[in-house]
Amino acid sequence: AVVFVDTQHSISLGGNGYYLSPKELTKMLESGHWEIQSHSRMAHSFYPIDKEGNVGTFLGNKFWLQDEERLETDEEFEARIRVDLQGSKSDIRNTFGVDIFSFAYPFGDFGRDSINFPDAERVVLAAARSFYEMSFYQSWTRRTFASNYPDGSFLIKRIGVRPYWNSNNLLKVLSIAEDKNLPYQDDFTSFNGWNESYGKISIENGSMILYSNPKIGSS
Repeated sequence: AVVFVDTQHSISLGGNGYYLSPKELTKMLESGHWEIQSHSRMAHSFYPIDKEGNVGTFLGNKFWLQDEERLETDEEFEARIRVDLQGSKSDIRNTFGVDIFSFAYPFGDFGRDSINFPDAERVVLAAARSFYEMSFYQSWTRRTFASNYPDGSFLIKRIGVRPYWNSNNLLKVLSIAEDKNLPYQDDFTSFNGWNESYGKISIENGSMILYSNPKIGSS
């Protein structure tokens, strides 16, 4: 398995009840069951993005510079992103002696949903490509397909493993993302990969049930 490390909290600040400590990460590496990759240095927090004090993600938005009462420039944004992505890679190498090659975007954000900088996605992906061979973003079960397309894409979907899963749960998530042979039939005894386009969906007692919300139907 892979743990993507936020180096500010886990290395610089030594970990806490939520973030793993260097001692814990070293023990995981020594077990032979874990790899360490990057989850940024400071991007796992929210920061002010306008003069009203609203906050946004580190990678997706320009910072509001309170002392100068302005947003970052394009150049300042890009420099901050590059320093963070390179810095987290160096932190891991210097602390654990491992060279890493992949990066997982905190909150799954690589600039796609920026609030105040429409060009954020282009800048973030270009910076990530310059330091890493591949990058991971979150794929929410039942909202998007968990499979990747064999096109050499730099963006790879990340599966968050739940604490109560066993190996069968993980294999189930992987199998339901596979291509279905047509004609396809489903007896709805379990969830086999249906995705709603809007509204909500559940599989209960051998039935697929679609729920609308107050404004629209379901599909």
